[in-house]
Amino acid sequence: MTNTEKMNQVKTEIKNEAGEKDGNIKNAETKKRQAIKNAFGRFFGLLNKEAGQQKGIEQQKDKNDTEKQTAQQTKKVQRILIAKEEKNKAESYINLVDIALDSYDDIFSDFDPSPYTKRALSMDLIKEIERRCDLSKGKNAEIVFSLPKKMRNAKDEAVIKERLKEYFTKRAEEINDEVKKEKKLDAILVGGGVVFITISNIISAYAGENSVFLKILHEITLVPGWVGEFLGLERMFLETKKIRENGRLYEKLKDAVYIFVSTEDVLKKMSEGMQAQGGQQTEAQKNEAQKNEEKPKE
Repeated sequence: MTNTEKMNQVKTEIKNEAGEKDGNIKNAETKKRQAIKNAFGRFFGLLNKEAGQQKGIEQQKDKNDTEKQTAQQTKKVQRILIAKEEKNKAESYINLVDIALDSYDDIFSDFDPSPYTKRALSMDLIKEIERRCDLSKGKNAEIVFSLPKKMRNAKDEAVIKERLKEYFTKRAEEINDEVKKEKKLDAILVGGGVVFITISNIISAYAGENSVFLKILHEITLVPGWVGEFLGLERMFLETKKIRENGRLYEKLKDAVYIFVSTEDVLKKMSEGMQAQGGQQTEAQKNEAQKNEEKPKE
């Protein structure tokens, strides 16, 4: 082999080694870039995973809050329904006024031995009905008398209902007549006061400085004018108003429904209502406990 051929062979080997070295460098850079890319991918993947977990926790928390609010609203509605149901049950027997009697004689005066058709009513009973009905609300009234079943008599009850309605009807008419009289007196006082004040002003306008008589007359007419004005207005807004309120009370009692029931039936109805309420409360507690068990733990 000549020197020239040896030189060419050496050059070729040097080129091959340089090519292999360049290839190795390129492969290393490619691997490095791929490693960096993979590292960033894993990093962003972890971020996305953490964000997804956080979002899931927030969604679960919102779901739990919603379920809690729903449970609270359900309990509130249940309490309202139970209260309304119990009120309706109670009102079926004791709507506005419930009077417990030992016998029919409790409705009448102890000092009058007359039969029920003519016997005077007990003023203590009347005052109790007026007091309790006056405190109650609503346009209509139910007066419920309860007494032992063995003491009840349909004929006597019909007489008592008629007597009570007659009494309150008469009292309502008396109050209405009294209101009319009071209104008339109030109008006279206010109107008289206006007239006296007007006369006093006229006298004052024509009275001269030296007219002592007119000045005295002015004072005499002015005082009763203001007294009548204030007295009439005071009666109109205080005393007459109170009488009108009594009139509305007697109108209410006149139109009231009077009912007689057996004490045993009242006690039975109240016992059923209490048992139903206890059962509803127990069922509501069971439902609430079941919901709490079904909720996922955080």
